[in-house]
Amino acid sequence: MKRRELLKGMAAISASPILTSYALEGNLILGKHDALIVVDVQNDFLPGGSLAVSDGDAVIPVINNCMKLSQAKGLPIYATRDWHPTDHCSFVENGGTWPEHCVAGSTGAQFSEDLALPNNVTIINKGTDKDKEAYSGFQDTDLSDQLHKKGIKRVIVGGLATDYCVLNTVYDALTNDLDVVLLTHAIRAVNVNPRDGERAIESMIERGAEIHDGLILAN
Repeated sequence: MKRRELLKGMAAISASPILTSYALEGNLILGKHDALIVVDVQNDFLPGGSLAVSDGDAVIPVINNCMKLSQAKGLPIYATRDWHPTDHCSFVENGGTWPEHCVAGSTGAQFSEDLALPNNVTIINKGTDKDKEAYSGFQDTDLSDQLHKKGIKRVIVGGLATDYCVLNTVYDALTNDLDVVLLTHAIRAVNVNPRDGERAIESMIERGAEIHDGLILAN
C-alpha cells in the first residue's frame, strides 16, 4: 500500500469523535501479563479478496510493529483465522449472508504475505463447524484456556473486521475476565451500514475495552 493512502486512512480514523474522546494517551507499555491477538488478517478480507474490507491492508504495518515489540518482550502472539469448510452456513450459496471466503487450505484463507507473523505464533482456527457462525476467536476454541494458563491478564487486539470478528473477539475477551486494549489504527470495518464500525467501537468501549492508536508503543 502507498504511504499516502495509509496516512489518509489513519487521518480519517483519528478524526472520529469517539476515538479522540476515549483514547489512551502517550505510550502503550506492554507488560509481562499481556498478549497480542491478531484477528483474521487473511487474503479474502484484504483488497482483491472475495470479502474485502475497504483499506484493510492498512492494518498490517501497525500490527507488524506491535508484533515486533511483543516478540522483543517474549509476549505470546495469537493469530485467529476463519477456516471454513466448503459448505459453511455463512456462505450465500448455503443460505448465509456472505460470499464464499476463507475456505480451509485455500489461498484466500492464508494470512497476508505482508503480515510478519513470528515462527512461534499460535494460530487459532475458527468457523470450522459447517453449521455454526463464528465471529469470535474464543468461540469453540481453546483460546481462553491458553491465555489463562499463561497468566495473561490483558490482550491487545487488532485486525479485521471492526464490526464483526474484532467486535466479537473483544466481547468474549471481556467476558473471560481479560482487560482489552483495542488498537484503533490496526482495525477496519466492513460498514454494511453507515457507521457500523464506529458503533462497534462505541459498544466495545461501553463494555470496558480501552483504546489506543497503536502508533506509540513502548517496551
